[in-house]
Amino acid sequence: MTPAGAFSPLRLMWARRRRGIGQVELADSVQISVRAIKFYEAGAFAPAREPLRRIARLLRFPERFFLRDPIGDLDPEAASFRSRTKLSARQRDTALGSAAVAMAFTAEIERLYALPEPDFPDLDHRKSPEQTAEFVRRKWCLDEQPIESMMQLLESKGVRVFSLPGDAVDSGTFSLWRRKQPFVFLDVTKPQIERRLDLAHELGHLVLHRHEAPAGPKAQQVASAFASALLMPAAAIRVDAPSSPVIAQLVHLTQKWGVPVTAIVHRLHSLGILSKWQYRKLRLEIAEQPSLSAKEAFDGRERPLLLQRVFASMRARGVTKHKIASTVHIYPKDLDELVFGLAAAGLDAPADVRVSLQRLPPRLTLVSSTK
Repeated sequence: MTPAGAFSPLRLMWARRRRGIGQVELADSVQISVRAIKFYEAGAFAPAREPLRRIARLLRFPERFFLRDPIGDLDPEAASFRSRTKLSARQRDTALGSAAVAMAFTAEIERLYALPEPDFPDLDHRKSPEQTAEFVRRKWCLDEQPIESMMQLLESKGVRVFSLPGDAVDSGTFSLWRRKQPFVFLDVTKPQIERRLDLAHELGHLVLHRHEAPAGPKAQQVASAFASALLMPAAAIRVDAPSSPVIAQLVHLTQKWGVPVTAIVHRLHSLGILSKWQYRKLRLEIAEQPSLSAKEAFDGRERPLLLQRVFASMRARGVTKHKIASTVHIYPKDLDELVFGLAAAGLDAPADVRVSLQRLPPRLTLVSSTK
C-alpha cells in the first residue's frame, strides 16, 4: 500500500489538469472507478501501489511526484489571464497545471539553493500606473536608462520565471502571487522583443494587483500602461522623441529601448508628443510594412540567467539533466518545457557564471543591471 500520509491529493489533481484530462477520462483509461479518483483527489484515501503506478504512467509523471510535499491549491482568479472569458476550462486548467508543476519544481530547487527573495513594493495607497512605474524605478535604482533585461531584472527581485509548455500557450503569458512568492509563466512562442512587453505587463499585475484579483479589461489596461511607463520613462522618452517623427527614427528608438515600434508610437501618443493625426498616420505606415518587424530584432538579452546558474552549479557537481529531472521528480521533457529548453540545450551557461558558482556555496543571487 502507498503510505497515506505521503500521498498528495492536489498533486494528483494538478498533474491530471496539466495533461488536460478529466476525472472520467482518467478513470476509464486506468480502469479505476470515477468515485475512487474523486476520493483520491479529495484526500479521503490514497491509491494503492498498482493504481498509482497506472495513474503515473498515464499522466507521464514519476510515481514519487505524487508522494512529495503538497503543492497546495491554486486560485484561478489569482492568475492574470488576459482573455479569461475566451479560455475554455481545459485550457485554463492546463496552464494552471503547468504552473503547479513549476511550483513543485521551485520547492525542490529551494531545498538545494537559497534563491533571491522577493523585493517588491507593497503599495499602501493606490497610485496611477505611471506613478507606480516611476516608484518601482526609484526603488530598484533603475534611473531613466533602458532596462537591459526584463527577465533578469524580475529574477533578481525574486520572481520565479518559467516558460509555458507548447500545449499551455493558449492561455498566453500570465502571472500570480502564491504564498508571498511571485511567479510569471511566459509564452516563448513570441519574438523576444514582445516578451519584454509581456514581462513588464506581468510585473504591473504583480505590483498593482498584489492584493486583488487581476480580472477584467481595466486590470489589463492598467498593467499595459505600467509596462509602457516602466520600459519607456516619460522624461527620457521626451528627450529622445524627434520633433517630426518618421518610421526610421522610431525604429532607432526601438533598438535603444527594446520595445516594438508600435509600443513607441503608442507611448509618444499617450504622452501628448504625437497628435491624434500623427498617431493614426504612423500606425497605418507600420501596418503597411510587415517587414518592419525584422528591424525590431532584439539581441537575445531576455534569457533566464537564474536558471542557468542553478543548472551550471548542478552541472559542476556532476549532475546530469536526467538526474536533475529525477531530483525534482519530473521527467526530462517536462523539465525542458518549464525552463526555456535550457535542459535540452545541455544546461549551458556562460563560462564566467559556471566558474563563479564552483567557488561559492549553493546560494544564488542576481544583481539587476541597466543598459
